[in-house]
Amino acid sequence: MNFISKIAAGMILAATAVSSASAAPVTIGQFTFDDSAFADSVSVVDGSVTNVGNMADGDVSTNARLGSGDVVQFGFTNTIINATGFDILVFELLAAPEVTALSLTLGGASVNGTLIESTGPDLSRINTFGFDLDDLGVAAGATLSGDVFLSRAFSGTTPDIGEIAGFDTGITAAIPLPAGMFLVLTGLGVFGWVARRRAA
Repeated sequence: MNFISKIAAGMILAATAVSSASAAPVTIGQFTFDDSAFADSVSVVDGSVTNVGNMADGDVSTNARLGSGDVVQFGFTNTIINATGFDILVFELLAAPEVTALSLTLGGASVNGTLIESTGPDLSRINTFGFDLDDLGVAAGATLSGDVFLSRAFSGTTPDIGEIAGFDTGITAAIPLPAGMFLVLTGLGVFGWVARRRAA
């Protein structure tokens, strides 16, 4: 295998790796983010939440009911950055009209979520709650660290939590396959041109 062939093979492998590493975009209501932005771990700290894993399974149509006194702890594999606006989103499924308030706690500071949007018909509505890390004492541009806890802000309702997502993950999107293939073909053309000039 000559030098040009080795470089071309390496470029093809690199383009394939880039395209396969791309995570699928997920859209829920007005929010579109990488599917790896969902919480990766969730566990019951207090209470008896059943199906708690549904809060971190990447499927907003499955849920876990957060009862009175229930507290869950969740975490992310990806880095969550305190950027402008809401940094963590919690998606609640509604089987019946209700008023819900959710609370997030980090390092002893607690804040109630802001209802950003409510989409869908009455019996399958999704409420999206936003939490800004500024309100929990995380400096602007800093990353989320420490245990994060989710609970009900008051005992009047029983929210069904579908998913928890980090909206500002700082993940740089991989080059999609068509752009990657364009780069490979351009690189091959340049190497072919160089090889042809050397031969002449």
